[in-house]
Amino acid sequence: MHFFTLASSLALVSLALGTPAPPKTIVVKPVLCPTIDFRKMNTVLTAVLPKTPHKIKTWPWGQMPKTCMSQTERLKLDPYEMKVYEILYEDCPRPWYVCRHETAEMSIEAIAENFGRLPVGLRDYVRYQFGSSLTFMLLLNMFIDTYLQLLPLAMVQLAVQS
Repeated sequence: MHFFTLASSLALVSLALGTPAPPKTIVVKPVLCPTIDFRKMNTVLTAVLPKTPHKIKTWPWGQMPKTCMSQTERLKLDPYEMKVYEILYEDCPRPWYVCRHETAEMSIEAIAENFGRLPVGLRDYVRYQFGSSLTFMLLLNMFIDTYLQLLPLAMVQLAVQS
């Protein structure tokens, strides 16, 4: 009985003094590891996972997100041999970005089609894809949480070679 009285008193005191708001949880989306080699995607899964209609838009030459530039530099690739694509799938209002080196083994259409077969909930963990012959599909996570995804992309402008 005394316990309930004490608990009630503590509850009233905490209400009177105000309770601090719980800390904001920051959701960190991990990089998918190991990377997914879509060329070896299980044919049974490919047969049952439907294609998601999509539109591919090529970014202007000489522009790429900072994350793609960092990966390009890390892999010692020529940034002038990179193309950046924005892929918008019908089942989500936000686009995904693919940074593709000209020597990547899969076409951008094949990459977009295979990536679109993943359920949107799984695709939501990925913001960028990086395709090269060295790392076929290195899936990158650019943003810390969903709110930051709404911020403008940091751009890298490449100098025009003359």
